Amino acid sequence: MGTLIKDDINFHTFLSTQRRIQKATLEQIGRGLYSNSTMKRIELGERLPQKMQRDRIVARLGVSADGYADYLTQGEYEDWAKRQEIVHLIEKRELKKALNHLDAYSKDRQISKIEKQFVCAMRYNCYKLQGMSKDVLLSLLEEAIAYSIPMTKNKIPKNLYFSDQELNLLIEYCSLAYPLSDEKTWKKEAYSQLIDIIENSHLCGIGKSKIYPKLVLYIGRERLTYDLSSEEYVELLELCNRAIELLQDNKRMYYLVELLELRLQIIERIRKSENGDDTSFLEVEKQTSSWREVLLEMYEECDLPAYMEDFCYLYYENESFALGDVMRMRRKMLGLTRKQLAEGICSDRTIERIEMTNARPQYNILKKVFARLGLFPGYTRTRVITDSVEVLKAYDTMCQAANERIMDDWKKSLDQLEQELCMEIPQNEQFYLRSKIIFLMHTKQCTLEESIDALEKALECTIPMYAIDIKRDSYLTSEELSCINSLVIRSTGKKKEKYMKVIKEYCQKVIKDDTITSRIVLNELLMINVANSAENEKEYKQANIICKKIMKASLSYRRMMVLPQGLYILLWNDYHTPDGEHLKTDIPIVREGLKRCILLSEIEKNDFFRDFYVSVLNG
Repeated sequence: MGTLIKDDINFHTFLSTQRRIQKATLEQIGRGLYSNSTMKRIELGERLPQKMQRDRIVARLGVSADGYADYLTQGEYEDWAKRQEIVHLIEKRELKKALNHLDAYSKDRQISKIEKQFVCAMRYNCYKLQGMSKDVLLSLLEEAIAYSIPMTKNKIPKNLYFSDQELNLLIEYCSLAYPLSDEKTWKKEAYSQLIDIIENSHLCGIGKSKIYPKLVLYIGRERLTYDLSSEEYVELLELCNRAIELLQDNKRMYYLVELLELRLQIIERIRKSENGDDTSFLEVEKQTSSWREVLLEMYEECDLPAYMEDFCYLYYENESFALGDVMRMRRKMLGLTRKQLAEGICSDRTIERIEMTNARPQYNILKKVFARLGLFPGYTRTRVITDSVEVLKAYDTMCQAANERIMDDWKKSLDQLEQELCMEIPQNEQFYLRSKIIFLMHTKQCTLEESIDALEKALECTIPMYAIDIKRDSYLTSEELSCINSLVIRSTGKKKEKYMKVIKEYCQKVIKDDTITSRIVLNELLMINVANSAENEKEYKQANIICKKIMKASLSYRRMMVLPQGLYILLWNDYHTPDGEHLKTDIPIVREGLKRCILLSEIEKNDFFRDFYVSVLNG
């Protein structure tokens, strides 16, 4: 049994565990944010930082916040909503309105250093898009950097842990600031230092994919303003290739179109430096051009910009929920009155106050109330709840092995989780049971009926069957929805209809509420599954709407996983409707669509789907 025997993971225990994994000191993690004594108080649980500070500390430890829920008090939730509104206004190029929102955000109240940095960074985005002078932009960057990074004389400090947001500010700074006496040398040294920092940082793969490609692009653009030797061009090409491969490995597309164009430019320079005789890059050049072309087509068809002109993507804060709203929705799903929920824990007035104001009660009360609701109120950035370093490592190994279908590693990590993960915590048992049955299904060690029974048991770890209907006012966790989705895939008949109804109603709700991107990781999985399940003309048309919505959302978030599947589903659905009758005779259009699926699968490095689309094309 694991070291944790009750659900008492708070931010301070999470921080302590992650710091032990990274072997980082409190000073390294907190420098520029808090004093060492304050960081000690935070790790002892004597002080809880605000959301933005929590996220910054965790980001410095290299932990991605993608796909994990935060339950916020009223004030935190309102501030979160304001920040996300600003980000989306900038993305929609409503810059004047965004600047007014930024003024309002920081006016007439005290905001933290990280919030001030956010305001400066977003104002920089706006001014850069408006074409403001370099001096104005540089002044904003210097102010933003000073809030959390101690720089002296244009020197990037060493031996510190940086978040992706901070690294982005340093990249922007290096692109603008330099001693007038020797621009080329200073930039080269500064960029080289940043490359070294990122390549050797504790950022996870997703974290690196958000920032490393941008740095490589800036380096490439700057270096191509000079005449380089053949060796220098080859070195730059290798750097560009590493950035593209990092994106492919993490299924992301930040600056991918730009990097593909950079690769083509470098190859052309190499060819010129070799007097046009080098033909060794012809295949790479052809593939790169094809990838670029298909991506440009996808962005155009979804009416999205292919080129990245802002860094708002670094400031997405997904899966944030108002504490009181979640409690109220969950209570109603379970059919409980406030008095029933409070019984033996607190007064029903306390429940009412939390639901109406999102106030945060004492943790021991919140823990008991959430446990009654099948939820976990603590702080974690994984699907398992533990303070064990070894368990977290086993979890990471299992997730990677499952994604890459490395069956031996998958089984070993599952066995370790079974032995060391505390199954007294319902969320842990739910995750483990679902993970185990998926492994057994892949290795053909259980029947379909056994897998369905196990998945239903996993779901009921946190919520009874009668409560899973998606109503207007409801809340299901990502793990619960994942269990239901797995049941949809494996069930048949009325049972499949029952679970599919839940997923369909959930998808329709997020489309109607325009909240697809709030749970983008989960929604890709669910919405593609729904789109792929159509069985008649009416369902085909609805499926296509869902498919196009999630593809556009994924493209806007620079995620590549659903694109080849989505494109194939659209092609298939159109083929089976009267509107797509022409596809049965217009074979070139079908073949062209399949070729696009193949190209997108190549970009994603998904050999399974690529081989499937090739077989369909040749069949």
